Amino acid sequence: MSNNKLIVVLGATGKQANADEHEQGASVVATFLATPGWKVRAITRNPDKPSGRALAERGVEVVKADTNDVASLTAAFTGAHAIFAVTDFWAPFFDPASQAKLAPRQTLNACSRRRTFHAVLPVLAGLERFVFSTLPGGRKWSGGKYQWIYHFDGKQAAVDYLKESLPELAAKTSYVNLGLYLTNELEMPVLMPKKVAEDTGAFVKAAVELPPQSNLLAYSEMASWAEYVKTFEEVTGISVHYQSVTIEQIAALLPQNNIGREAGEVNLFTEELGWHGGDPSMLFLEDLAKLGHPVKTTSLKEWMASQDWSNLRN
Repeated sequence: MSNNKLIVVLGATGKQANADEHEQGASVVATFLATPGWKVRAITRNPDKPSGRALAERGVEVVKADTNDVASLTAAFTGAHAIFAVTDFWAPFFDPASQAKLAPRQTLNACSRRRTFHAVLPVLAGLERFVFSTLPGGRKWSGGKYQWIYHFDGKQAAVDYLKESLPELAAKTSYVNLGLYLTNELEMPVLMPKKVAEDTGAFVKAAVELPPQSNLLAYSEMASWAEYVKTFEEVTGISVHYQSVTIEQIAALLPQNNIGREAGEVNLFTEELGWHGGDPSMLFLEDLAKLGHPVKTTSLKEWMASQDWSNLRN
């Protein structure tokens, strides 16, 4: 019988259109497959789809469960020493049928996250660490100044619910706050963390190893828009021009579900308070190194040099 510990991973498979959340899980799977003493179980709605079969071929135990079905999640979590949880914000956000079911200011993700939390409770006794992918709430950390950052606020609401309503689970929980993915080509004009998706697993591993209730800012490199452009030009030889726009201009360009206004407020929020929102509990890369858990990340220049930019030269 194997004495390896078990980590259960949500978000290990999924549609490419919702890659941000699913790339998180995929990176966690890869990291723990390569970590001695651990085995990996991945949760998916359909183990027979190609992404599920590919994981199984790599030695991952792939099980069927659904975030809408608490009993199925609890069964999938059984025996876990660690759980990594992430939910997909964007698919329900752009689904009219899903949005029609919500009360004012309610979010589908808040409902999904609460179900995930409650699914963990029956297996809590054997669980060592629950790692939750989150972000600092714009409304909370700005004192109500920014009201439209649904992506951040939904995750913050879930964390607040966890801490207030489920203290026994919260006592075993740590958090990873992910920066913007470098695969999002057009970044924001402020100093903020850029994140290579493949680096996510290293931060989750640190969150599992650190004491519970650790709060990590997961990023590969801090860079302003100007620094991003300068590095891009140095690596590719392609000249780039960028200009600032107002929230109103972004809102008009992306009107669906006020996503443009949200994007604009994320700019202002991170420019004023940083990607961590000013949360004093957030651990940066240098903090992790001091705590004896250094995380090796991919630099902005390394990532850019690894990409194919030929389509921009045509």
